[in-house]
Amino acid sequence: MNNEMLPPAADAEELKKQLDDLELSFANEVFGVGLLKTTNPPQQANFAVVATNIDADQLGRFQVKPIPPAALQDVIALKEFLAPLLENADLLDRSVVLLGTTEVQVVVLRPIPTGQTPSATGKILRGDGTWPWFASIDGNDIVVFDAKASAFGGSFDRGDNGQTASGCPTIGNPGLLGCSLPMDGYAKSPSEHALLDGTPIPHMPFGVFGGCGDNPAGAHVMVTDRATGKQITVPVIDLGPAKKTGHALDLTVAAARFFKSNATANNFGMKLDYRILDGAKFVKS
Repeated sequence: MNNEMLPPAADAEELKKQLDDLELSFANEVFGVGLLKTTNPPQQANFAVVATNIDADQLGRFQVKPIPPAALQDVIALKEFLAPLLENADLLDRSVVLLGTTEVQVVVLRPIPTGQTPSATGKILRGDGTWPWFASIDGNDIVVFDAKASAFGGSFDRGDNGQTASGCPTIGNPGLLGCSLPMDGYAKSPSEHALLDGTPIPHMPFGVFGGCGDNPAGAHVMVTDRATGKQITVPVIDLGPAKKTGHALDLTVAAARFFKSNATANNFGMKLDYRILDGAKFVKS
């Protein structure tokens, strides 16, 4: 990959056009954007991270959206902002760029091909009915299709201290493969109740012990990108995302990088299917 310098952009729409032109005219696939600063001489310029791809003109065209100030300060507000954008697009990058003369944090999204969501085959799990997504029972498993997924934890997560409800920390474990699900029955305080009450996912033991060792009797999740067929199975290590975010799955950074090689806790968002293996036995009849 290499960096392609971009002419000054007045606003997000002009930056979007520049990125589109790179793919439509120069056979470059865009993987991210950024802001380059130099001190001698002092100057600033935007750049795009690109790699040669002669079929880049066939990819979906970009969306570039400035992040609202409130979403810059709070991880839940950020996920609320992203939720409607992830209905039909994946988050390609989140970065600071120069628009006009102002440094602005933006998200760059790429539309995903529309495909038919598999039909639920068994009992529908809606929790208390207030969550914006549902699960269903499929044989011995619980499945969620088209789950809005994000990443969490690690040393660079602006909204996470690295601690998890299972006791297996994400900080100091850069290779930790795991996920977080909003499971029922774990809330211990009014704030936690507001985040988790009424979830469609039943109470299940975590898939790891406090020392991060695997718990075979705990919850394990097979996560699939239906568009590419990529699939990984990880243990549940934490609780969340919160109801009001509209998200249904959080992956550790290492797990997110299985699907997007440049994923971090701050720039990952896509739709994924997941299957809680043998999860049906935890559903109350």
